[in-house]
Amino acid sequence: KLVKSFDETGYVAGGTKKEFLPEEEIIPATGERRSNGWLVKVNEDGEVLWERKYHFIDSPQDKHTLNDLKATSDGGYIFCGESTDEDPNQEFTTGPPQQGWLVKVDEHGCLVEGCELFDNINVIEQDSDIQYFKAGPIPAGQFLNVYQNINAPHGSSYQLIDMNGRVLEEFSALSKGTTMMLEVGKFDVGNYVLVLKKGGEVLQSLRFP
Repeated sequence: KLVKSFDETGYVAGGTKKEFLPEEEIIPATGERRSNGWLVKVNEDGEVLWERKYHFIDSPQDKHTLNDLKATSDGGYIFCGESTDEDPNQEFTTGPPQQGWLVKVDEHGCLVEGCELFDNINVIEQDSDIQYFKAGPIPAGQFLNVYQNINAPHGSSYQLIDMNGRVLEEFSALSKGTTMMLEVGKFDVGNYVLVLKKGGEVLQSLRFP
């Protein structure tokens, strides 16, 4: 799907982007690749201005397909599609094997405000103060959207932890430019911590209500 941007500065295309995993990250649960919803904006000469990927956190085998896309009057975009679990018999699968999804993003393709500020950061940073991810909205509603600002070290993963120290959700860190949509509305109202870890090392954490 291809649409003219509302501000006439180029075009936005939508579809599905498949990423092959490094050999050390391949496990039976995920297979050798991930499929994400995908938007990319190009200027009139076809040069890429930005690209975003979107992944609803449910099952590692989910395939995300973007079927239709429209520009909106506020300069953003809205798209619809489906999330399909390609291996619904795995024990970790909790949701239905096929779900529709409808997503509204801003003019930069962001679900997390300000995600475009990290577009030109292309390397893995080792500084302990680096911001690997940005999340919102805060306070969280039905979903907490987690935007991967830069690539985290291979094998990094996120944990959602309650104030009693219980790990409620755990999922792999995806590649730079991916928004991970985590359903938090199913948990009790309260404070939680989202932690990005590599083994026993905490790379970044965020406390949110």
